[in-house]
Amino acid sequence: MKKYLVLLSALLLVSFNVNAAVINFGEYVIHNNDEHQFNEKFDVAKTTYSNAIITLNLSGDFKAKNENLKVKVSGYKLGKILNSNPLDDEFDFFNDVVVNESPQTIITGKATISQAVFANLISNGKLNLVFNISSQVRLAKISGTIAYDDIAAVPVPAAAFLFAPALLGFLGLRRKSKTLVA
Repeated sequence: MKKYLVLLSALLLVSFNVNAAVINFGEYVIHNNDEHQFNEKFDVAKTTYSNAIITLNLSGDFKAKNENLKVKVSGYKLGKILNSNPLDDEFDFFNDVVVNESPQTIITGKATISQAVFANLISNGKLNLVFNISSQVRLAKISGTIAYDDIAAVPVPAAAFLFAPALLGFLGLRRKSKTLVA
């Protein structure tokens, strides 16, 4: 009986495939008169069972209250960053301001998109990342990652191949237990 349970457990563990997906983006750079919007599209897996963690690495001359960065992922707004208001965005930048106003200083912040929301955002297999930088910013660099766990679907023939031996094993256990009782 133990042999059948071990075999069944092994078959169930092999029946799906989970991968850690990491999307790297950037480095986007703005100089004085450059366009202040970046839009990048990614092909992604269509399903996930985890939250998405977005990490942003920023440097620039975000010195005034009217200088900021807005972030959207496939239309989902993550807020306005570096505007001295930590309540209007999802990121954990310290006090929502660049601590050292030097353009060479890199600061890092993270935001989380819940599994339910992120699964909806990637359901079409695409992910669209948009950064809008206020026009007063003369120098900025943006890079980062989006990390989540995706689930690769098991093709039906492979699923049937794994399910059939498990079902036969249960039937064998049932038959064996009936013969032992009789």
